[in-house]
Amino acid sequence: MIINGEIEVHIEEQDVSSEKEFWKNALIMYAIGEELSMNAVKRFMLNTWNVVTLPDLYYNEEGYFLVRFRNEEDKTAVLMRGPYTIYKKPILLHEWNPRFTLQDDILRILPIWVMFPQLPLVYWGDRSIGKIASAIGKSLLTDECTAKKLRVSYARVLIEVDVTKELKQHITIRDPTGEKVSQQVEYEWEPPYCNQCNKVGHRCNPKKEITKKVYVQKEPTIAAEKEVPTVVENPVPDPDIQQVEKGKAIAVEETWTIARPAGKNRGTRSSPTRIDCTNRFDILVQGWNQQVWDIKMLENTDQFVHCEAYKENGDFSHYLTSIYAQNQLIHRKKLWEDIQNVGSIINRPWIIIGDYNNVLKITDRIGGNEVQEAEYRDLEQMMENLGLYEHETKGDHFTWFNKQSQGPIYSRIDRALCNSFWFATFPDCVIEVMRSHISDHAPLKVNMVNQHGYVKKKRRFQFLNCVTVREDYMNKLSDSWQQPMGGNPMYKLWRKLIRL
Repeated sequence: MIINGEIEVHIEEQDVSSEKEFWKNALIMYAIGEELSMNAVKRFMLNTWNVVTLPDLYYNEEGYFLVRFRNEEDKTAVLMRGPYTIYKKPILLHEWNPRFTLQDDILRILPIWVMFPQLPLVYWGDRSIGKIASAIGKSLLTDECTAKKLRVSYARVLIEVDVTKELKQHITIRDPTGEKVSQQVEYEWEPPYCNQCNKVGHRCNPKKEITKKVYVQKEPTIAAEKEVPTVVENPVPDPDIQQVEKGKAIAVEETWTIARPAGKNRGTRSSPTRIDCTNRFDILVQGWNQQVWDIKMLENTDQFVHCEAYKENGDFSHYLTSIYAQNQLIHRKKLWEDIQNVGSIINRPWIIIGDYNNVLKITDRIGGNEVQEAEYRDLEQMMENLGLYEHETKGDHFTWFNKQSQGPIYSRIDRALCNSFWFATFPDCVIEVMRSHISDHAPLKVNMVNQHGYVKKKRRFQFLNCVTVREDYMNKLSDSWQQPMGGNPMYKLWRKLIRL
């Protein structure tokens, strides 16, 4: 058709209906600050989205991917389990629409999980939450714990937010009686937006004014007394004093922290060595004269400290990650993601030990509320992705007790997770649940040597043919093999052979 001398092509709804149907369950994926390959995204989907059928993947030269799911349920399940990161870079997921453009949709309107702490329970209906979320942006969906009221301390909603505008920290709610209530708003992630570049992912620092220094020659003074500075040889810094300059902590060069026992006290334990961290807990390393460790901290957040452990001769021993998880489920989800990023490149012995603040099975709590699958699903998924298994413990099963005579609650929330390299390298390792004493948590004691204090040397396996002539041989063999064992098939086979 020619209109005003120009050719126009008219597309009817029936011309595009089939394509709309084809892409209706698609998401736009964009990683801020990272150019991803098709293989990297496919590996990410295989490891992280294995709860749904693997979607089809398409790449656009503008730097984003189209992820097409088989149905609406799979797409919703992936959105509910977010947000996601890849190579420690945030991933943006946006529902496809026919008028989608990268600049107007992905780089301006972002889906962000928004929390409303202590939202009154009368506002937890779909209509009320939808209206409250509309004050922030377009509501997409609520998480499972909010929809099923499994957690009532805060409501969590996925909302499309315009990041070019200032994010609201409070909104005003008017109840049916006309009374106003101020509701706090928290964002799981506040994406940085640069007003100068009009891009998400960074903020350009304003240029500082350059001031010129003018040197003025001083007039000579007569008989001026010079102050003699006091010199302190080998100053020892006080570990309890934190140096602060203009409100910022001074970065200290990373050093080796060595846990060494006193040479005189043979057979006794040395005083603990403290590894100072930038988060809310420290690591105490206890050394024995039989085994000396050199500990090097690699990474730490407010919920974990990740270290390398070396023997006294300098040989690498294992990775050690100490856990101190937060109380809220949403914060622990960030911890599982951080551990997954750390563990994606580890192929040596690794132990992750501490207060997970999370049950792993239905039998891990007695008293209080019943264990729900949503409580341990994310932890279980992280373990499966990294090939981690819970280490057996000696002593009490439960590691936490609320110490209440009325309504007692026992939970197993302290544990050690290890990879297959750990089990192969330290087959004699024993983890003991000790008495809790004053604390409500029971400490875990890791003994990497046997009871005589020395490491067993590897020896060849020898099979004694004489045992096969015993009448009860086959029965005992069958009984041992039929005993249940958790883990993947190779792990089960390995542990059963050791047990035999």
